[in-house]
Amino acid sequence: MVTYWKQNGQAGLRPICRGKLGQNITDYLDVLMRNAFGNSYFMMFSGTATGVDDSGFANLTSTDIFDVDDVMQVWLEAAVNECPMANNPTGPQGTIVGITTPGVIYDIQAAAADDSHWKSVQLYQNIPPISRYEVGQYKQARFLQTTRNILWNCGTVSAQTTLAADVDAGDGAPTPATKVRGVYGVGEADATHYITVTDSTGFSAKDRVSIQQTRESDGRAKWDDGTKIERVIYAVDPGGDNTLSFERPILKDLTASDTWYITRGLDVHMTVFIAGPNGVAAGVGQRPQLHTPPPVDDFESMYRFSWDAWIKYQQFRPEYVYLIFSAGSTGWS
Repeated sequence: MVTYWKQNGQAGLRPICRGKLGQNITDYLDVLMRNAFGNSYFMMFSGTATGVDDSGFANLTSTDIFDVDDVMQVWLEAAVNECPMANNPTGPQGTIVGITTPGVIYDIQAAAADDSHWKSVQLYQNIPPISRYEVGQYKQARFLQTTRNILWNCGTVSAQTTLAADVDAGDGAPTPATKVRGVYGVGEADATHYITVTDSTGFSAKDRVSIQQTRESDGRAKWDDGTKIERVIYAVDPGGDNTLSFERPILKDLTASDTWYITRGLDVHMTVFIAGPNGVAAGVGQRPQLHTPPPVDDFESMYRFSWDAWIKYQQFRPEYVYLIFSAGSTGWS
């Protein structure tokens, strides 16, 4: 049945897998690029929080949401540093670009409810959007939104425990008969439908937690940890005391003796302002290559798909990149 599935007019599983592999490449490169921007020399914190690097995440509280006046401080700093997009504010390229989270966009719109400076992208006249992700502008800073800039659980820790038993790939989700969000049957029948932790105290259903081996000295999740796993808790203690189940299974083996931390903390929202070209550059030794070797079974039905590349993103013109870290709204849950 899967062989004859169609997506975008193409039949078969292989085109679908190739498409997912392409999205996987995009996801990886987006995160690497975000991490390069996130190490900018020029950064500040909203509200009363302070810091000169990501150690300042510990100073953020839930009330330190994005301050719209910070936009003007970015304009000032960029103008003093003679950034091209800040010194031609009325020209065709004279707009600073802010890449931020849906929560920060919500907070800007709420703060600017009685302020004529916010303009939704739908109200632009003779100004084409710079990206399909553009949502609006505030004082000539044009904002794009992405959930990649939510640094989950990287602020002050509210609950933390460790993995107490090994996890096999596919474990951790409810039984197939249990419909997550009323619709999705995500668990496998022969899997363990929870993970066992040292202490489940402080965790609740709908919490988004980080599962990681490394952490900051005060317990916070590392924001640029490439092996960190995020999961939403479906139920607490479904398999007895000190167990957690998630809305999606864990997709790789975890060994308890390797010390995996399960962390719930304040989510940090990163807003990246770009005031000129080449703030971050990519050094490409080998562009992404897709590999689809021959099938590995007698029926020629089992295919493998992989990719690799030699690429590094790094700061190139640091005076063109400005960061604001804040707390932010995250919705009903």
